This record gives sequence, C-alpha cells and structure tokens, in this order.
Amino acid sequence: MERHVPSRATTPNKSSTAHARSDMLENSVRRKVLHLASSYNSKQKSKKVLMYQLFMILQATLSTKLCNFTSKNGFVWTVLDSFSLANKNHYKAQPLFQGYPVNQNSFKWKKFRLSQPIMNSTLSHSTHVRATCNFNTDGVVTRDYLRGKTTDLNFLLSPQDSCENMEYINIRGYDCYNCTARNYQIINWHLHFDSYYIDPCQFTRLSASNDAVQLPGGEDNFGYYQTINPLHRCKSGNDATTQWWFGAQ
Repeated sequence: MERHVPSRATTPNKSSTAHARSDMLENSVRRKVLHLASSYNSKQKSKKVLMYQLFMILQATLSTKLCNFTSKNGFVWTVLDSFSLANKNHYKAQPLFQGYPVNQNSFKWKKFRLSQPIMNSTLSHSTHVRATCNFNTDGVVTRDYLRGKTTDLNFLLSPQDSCENMEYINIRGYDCYNCTARNYQIINWHLHFDSYYIDPCQFTRLSASNDAVQLPGGEDNFGYYQTINPLHRCKSGNDATTQWWFGAQ
C-alpha cells in the first residue's frame, strides 16, 4: 500500500491528517480481523481462504461489521446488501446481479451494498446464502429468515423467476426445511420471495387466508417491497432493515 508522506508546511494539512487517520484505522482493523481469522476454528475451511475473503472486504471498507463470526453452525458470513424500508426505493430496481455499490467506505446498515467484483470474489469462496431482518438490532432471528446453498440460489448469475431449493425458509412464522420457494429477480427488480404467488413451489403454506397480501402485486419478502406486509420483520417500520449475505462453514 502506498504511504502518504506528511506535509512539511507549518499549517496543518487536512488531507495529510485524513490520510494518516485512514492508515491508522486500516491498520487497527487489519489487526482485529487477523486476530479473528486466526482464532476461528474451522475443520472444513482453510484459514487462507478465510483470510482472502476478509482482505477482499477490507479493500472495499474498513468495517468489521461486514463479517459475522458468531452465527450458529460455525458459519462465517459476509454481508453483501443491507437497507432499511425507508430506503426501499433506492434498491427496488437494483438486482443483485448488476453493479450498485453504496457506502463501501462508510458502512451503514440502512444503506449499503458491495461492488460487483467483490461480490463475485466472495461468492467464489462461499457455499451458502442467507437473508436476515434487523440484524443490526436483533442479530440472527429465524422468524423471517432464509438460508440456502449458493449452488441452488446463485443470484449473481442471471435474472430469476423460479422455484429454488432452500435449506430453511421462514415467512411470518410459516416455515419449511429443504423445500422449494418462489423467488423473482429481473433487470429492474431486487431479488425477493413472493409469499402470495407461490405455485408450483413446495412452500405453499402462505396464502390470502394466512395474511399474505395480494395487491398490488403479491407480497414481497426480503426485497423489492412493492407490496408490503408490516407483519414481516423486514417491513415492520421505516427503520426495519433487510440483509443479504454469503457464507461458508
């Protein structure tokens, strides 16, 4: 990394100070991430792969919030996309397979996305994908949550309108394991799961009789949010947040 040479001017150089603080912060975060990586005990995943993932993230942002080491089952997760319901219009037409980097150098749970090259690199070292609601305030809660394999739900490759296998999916308390669920993502739609128009997928427990909202276009979960059901934790209020992650065990 190129080092900044301090200014010799008698008047403090604001640019020099900013660079110095940036270097100090980067070194501090780098040490913390190295410590986390070295202390992470994985029988399946080599530390070299884990380190590569983390340093790819550090190149984009100086925030350890991007990596979650404390989830169940020994997963390491990297957040790709996070936004509040109040910011839904910024994300509604931004699918995850096209570039839309937001706040990479100043991470914010209410408005963030990694760049496409870093997403692609993270995917190459990942085995799983998940969606969470309000992770910034609640951590991992399995109500309004999904988890699947990247081999089943690779949303970086192309548009989707299909039934994809999920290891687990929960929408407003209705759930299933190892079943297919209906998801959508096209050139101007953020990835989302519709809990009203679900046929012919296996996850068919949600319908109008179970409070799924039909109009104006079927209840949208984990993204897009044209049709909102406030009983879903990701849509419970303007400050509610949605996250998409890649992970490896």
